[in-house]
Amino acid sequence: MIIITRHFTALFFILFFANGVPSFAQEAAGEPTLFIQGGTLIDGTGADPVVDATIVVRGNKILRVSRGTARPAPQGARVVDARGKYVLPGLIDGHAHYSGWAAQLYLHYGITTVVDVGNASPWIFAQQWAIENGLIPGPRIYAAGNIIDNPPPSLYISDWHLVETPEQARAAVRHEVAAGADAIKVYKQLRPNLMRVVVEEAHFHGIPVTAHLASSARDAVMMGVDSLEHASGVAIATTTDREKLNEVEQKRYTDRGYLAEHSTVRGIFYYMEPELVPDLVRLFVEKGTSVTPNLAGYWIGTHRFADEYKREDEALLADPAYAAVPELARRWIPLAHDFFGRTKTTPRYQQAYRNMQMFLKQFADAGGKAVVGTDSTSYEMHAVNLHREMELWVDAGVTPMQTLLGATKHAAEKYRKWNEVGSVEPGKYADFVILDANPLEDIRNTRKIHMVIQNGRILDTTLDPNFVDQIPQPSWSEEIITNLGKLLFEDED
Repeated sequence: MIIITRHFTALFFILFFANGVPSFAQEAAGEPTLFIQGGTLIDGTGADPVVDATIVVRGNKILRVSRGTARPAPQGARVVDARGKYVLPGLIDGHAHYSGWAAQLYLHYGITTVVDVGNASPWIFAQQWAIENGLIPGPRIYAAGNIIDNPPPSLYISDWHLVETPEQARAAVRHEVAAGADAIKVYKQLRPNLMRVVVEEAHFHGIPVTAHLASSARDAVMMGVDSLEHASGVAIATTTDREKLNEVEQKRYTDRGYLAEHSTVRGIFYYMEPELVPDLVRLFVEKGTSVTPNLAGYWIGTHRFADEYKREDEALLADPAYAAVPELARRWIPLAHDFFGRTKTTPRYQQAYRNMQMFLKQFADAGGKAVVGTDSTSYEMHAVNLHREMELWVDAGVTPMQTLLGATKHAAEKYRKWNEVGSVEPGKYADFVILDANPLEDIRNTRKIHMVIQNGRILDTTLDPNFVDQIPQPSWSEEIITNLGKLLFEDED
């Protein structure tokens, strides 16, 4: 019944607002054949690039991948001449809070899939279903739905599952599974006994659990948590400062401001002890736990590109092509740059960031599943932040190939979608981004996009300044916006 309801919701809004939106499923129905020939393929598996590759697409799936172009394309097939170009799987934002207004931005920047780590369930699943069925344009969405936490809500958001007993925890997981969740997201205040129940129930239903922690990552991984957002819990697991650990444990259930800023990543990372990192990394790799560091979003204002990214966002918001960016984002994006630029440049934060960089490089070098994700919210520019995130990874010492794996294969694996997206292999969805320059030579070449293909269709990614989300997102009240602003942007002592 829940699934039927989300389908009905999607159709209702599309029919009411769309005024004849074309069905993109119609083109795929005839299963056209697409040949991509002559490019250098970086296939998302970590293998060496394939020069002069041919990719054959039938319908919305990859049929065959081979070297060389000797075999002619069949009559009627559309041929993409990729000579001198670089062909990658469609990029994946491995950590986003999807906004419908940003749908065209994702496609414009070569992002054909988004891993959503927390949104209002009916709305995000309606978006997911409508895009899957070709009723509206947008990136493929894999979603966790409503977040599970202990009361009171740490971010003033009312549609989370706030649980206090094992029975409530199991019921929350079952609710999201029935709604169509691809994963379960748990949050900072969830007590260990309830986290264990959530993991057990989610795994029973065959879906992973991802966590934003204010507790030890080691404990969460041993419970079976599959992925860690913001690399949360890593610093707590790699410090022996008993006074600081006690402070975190005491305040994690009572102090929302402390949770938002200090105990999760930024503040506590200063206390990280480098000699304890290798053992934790080995545990992550052994358990197959993925980690999403979110450098561009979570460390905005701290890294050395902060001023450059601020100027870029100002230019984008002034560009008439970006007129569809809504007022809320236009208010918050400059505010975030200004606030974090003032407060996150102290020697303490610089050391904390260097510790994060050190962890990320060690994790990637050990073969860990490091995931590229933006944490896109109302105070960040969706989509372009993915390219910034990749730049920051390379700046941390991660290789371009490891970085590309984070935005393709590892991002797909995060929600167990390795059989659908993330690499250019037969049987997977025909999602590609074709670049004009080699990203293995300079990761900033991921911005030099020549063509985007999704589901075997060559997309027109020109931005429409009048773009409107066909399934309007539930709006936040002014009270929520005000409270979030106080929580995130008030000056610290």
